[in-house]
Amino acid sequence: MANFGTEMGVTGVPSFNGREADRYLTELQGPEGVQTMARILRREPAAYTVQNAIRLTARQATWKSIPATDAAGDRRAAEFVEQCLEDMSHTLWKALSFALSCQAFGFADLHIVYKRRSGPVARGSSPSSLFNDGLVGLRKLAIRRQETIDSWERDDNGDPKFMVQIDPDTGKKLVPVPVERMLHFIGGDDRGAWEGIGWLEPAYKLWHMIQGFEIIYGIGAQRSFVGVPTFEYVNKPDPDSIRMVREMGRKLTIGENQYIEYPGAVVKFSLQSVTNGNAGELREQIKELRWQMLMLGLAQFLQLGNSSSGSRALADPLIVMFKSAIDAANDEAADVLNRHLIPRLFALNPSLNTGITQLPRIVPSRVNALGSEVLSFLGGIQSFLAGAPNDDALWLREIVGMPEIDTGTNPLTQAPAEQPAADDPTADDPLDANLSAPLSPRELARMRTATREFGKAADLFERVYYAQ
Repeated sequence: MANFGTEMGVTGVPSFNGREADRYLTELQGPEGVQTMARILRREPAAYTVQNAIRLTARQATWKSIPATDAAGDRRAAEFVEQCLEDMSHTLWKALSFALSCQAFGFADLHIVYKRRSGPVARGSSPSSLFNDGLVGLRKLAIRRQETIDSWERDDNGDPKFMVQIDPDTGKKLVPVPVERMLHFIGGDDRGAWEGIGWLEPAYKLWHMIQGFEIIYGIGAQRSFVGVPTFEYVNKPDPDSIRMVREMGRKLTIGENQYIEYPGAVVKFSLQSVTNGNAGELREQIKELRWQMLMLGLAQFLQLGNSSSGSRALADPLIVMFKSAIDAANDEAADVLNRHLIPRLFALNPSLNTGITQLPRIVPSRVNALGSEVLSFLGGIQSFLAGAPNDDALWLREIVGMPEIDTGTNPLTQAPAEQPAADDPTADDPLDANLSAPLSPRELARMRTATREFGKAADLFERVYYAQ
């Protein structure tokens, strides 16, 4: 008789040295690749803005433990979960904020650390607790940064069984941690890949181009303002003379020297003036690449909340779609907690299972309002797209999986393009043409104000950052 419990075959995700090797750029593979993506997130304003918008909006949700039924045992179980989340050495939001980084990096891991609830006084190695009932609770959900994870030890089917981490201070491998002691969050769908795929990976190409263009822009600005020192050798120089002249030139271009002393018998010196006529064009190219990164990160994330099974209309404008994607990201994080944290807590506390019909669930509230920072970010992008060519807007719709439309309609709302009346007080507001969602007058007013402030801040940033 066939053994129906035996798994045949493997997931098919290639691996090398315990890490998934399906990232097609070697620069993004393994811990070094994660460090590269972390550098993008920390130093590229466009990338940081996308992730910060996700984090700031997600924080507005409230997380509750919901009993399965109204029975006394189920209510008691839900109360126990609430207590555990409030009794940790850090807030629940700190753990969830890191969990959301899976949307950028592809995956995120938290290590479950338990404790005995023995009262407010610490006893030996047992930490303090708000409760004194002897039950096993949560000490913390400890962050394990992606770049410190060296490898995964897997079974014959390719499923991870242990996580191997590198101590960033000593460089030594730590004791492997069973996945049963981990909470593993995956962002993006990469066909069963344990490490998922975050939006920073497709953003790498844009970041690489921005870095190159900014170096060229800086070199051009330096040569335009300082000039290019030129040395003409009078006679065939010896190696020592070459080193001396090169050192003088280097100090003049990167230092604060206001004069130069050179041996006239060896070289003739001149300072060549260089124009920087293409600086404006290069600056516009950098700005365009940053807009593309903003749109790419946003579009990649928006797919999460706008699948074919989603409850929201795919034709909703960007701001409503963003709220939907935040709800979906929070739901995915809650699903990991409900599948892997709650059952383990009750397995360690068998006395609590009496009278329980079903385990409680952790449920986040819907995100109903966006902060001014997020409105500024989304409002700026939506204003940009409102004046963009149809091809660009249609491209964005295709990226986020929105249905096809006739080219004679508004690419974002599918509504026929209409011109506002001349006496319309909101005629100069680019958001009005794209907001078909039922928003209150107060929300609309906040949105318009935030968008105008975004424009002022962007102009100021451009003048300071690219000052000539």
